[in-house]
Amino acid sequence: MNTEKVAELARTVELAQTGQQDAAIALVRTDEGRRYMDTLRRDLGQLLDEWRQKRVAATRDAHARLLLGTVALAITALLVCALAIYVQFVQRRAFARIHARSAVLDRQAAQDPLTGLPNRRRLLAAVAALEEQPDPGRVALLYMDIDGFKRVNDALGHSAGDALLRRLAVSLRSVTRETDGLARVGGDEFVLLASDCGDDGQLRELAARLIDRVRSSGEHEYGGRFPVGMSIGIATLPDCVQDVDELLDVADAAMYVAKRTGRSTYAFGSSSEMLGTNVVPFRR
Repeated sequence: MNTEKVAELARTVELAQTGQQDAAIALVRTDEGRRYMDTLRRDLGQLLDEWRQKRVAATRDAHARLLLGTVALAITALLVCALAIYVQFVQRRAFARIHARSAVLDRQAAQDPLTGLPNRRRLLAAVAALEEQPDPGRVALLYMDIDGFKRVNDALGHSAGDALLRRLAVSLRSVTRETDGLARVGGDEFVLLASDCGDDGQLRELAARLIDRVRSSGEHEYGGRFPVGMSIGIATLPDCVQDVDELLDVADAAMYVAKRTGRSTYAFGSSSEMLGTNVVPFRR
């Protein structure tokens, strides 16, 4: 359209320059140039409308894509959060199970499976803990061995021997304080760790009660067919034993002294030769 308009103007100028003013005026009056311009404006308007429509469509598409991306991002964030919460829940549950299982294993590792009493490992831990106490007071360790247990085991079998040990564990526990630590350290041997134990007179009374209770349990269980008794070795800290590590060994040695003396007795042991060993037979 611009080329046609330029050609029309050039023609008009040419006519005017050659003296053909009437022809030039007639050409101008034909109004072809205006029609060309109108056509041009119309075409330009259509192009502008198409551009605007495309821009609106592009803007709408961009907004739609942005909204879709935002929604997708939000959904992804929710899924990630949900997954993180689930993973945390699973981890906590797994840790709780591991902790519970570990606690069970710790209890089993420190517990005698036959009697339910603490075992030697737990007893040694309790003895070692005395070293960490600034003033544990007077502590007594009573090492106890069942007299006559082998005869029961040999004559009636291991199941009867196990039943006797379970019954004796209950009997021994019934004459001790809640604060005292009663443990089975193996076979027919039990140990009582008593804190704030008082003087030797109180320990003699405690040993007598323990021996008497074991005898009564044996009589109740077997009606006198198998005499059951108990020999006890006693070591006290800090008067007779200066070192915590010697407490168990001295009491064990005193228990064997009591057995050699006649059984169903108790003996006080010491790591000092000056104090010697005090063996006191027990009679009902």
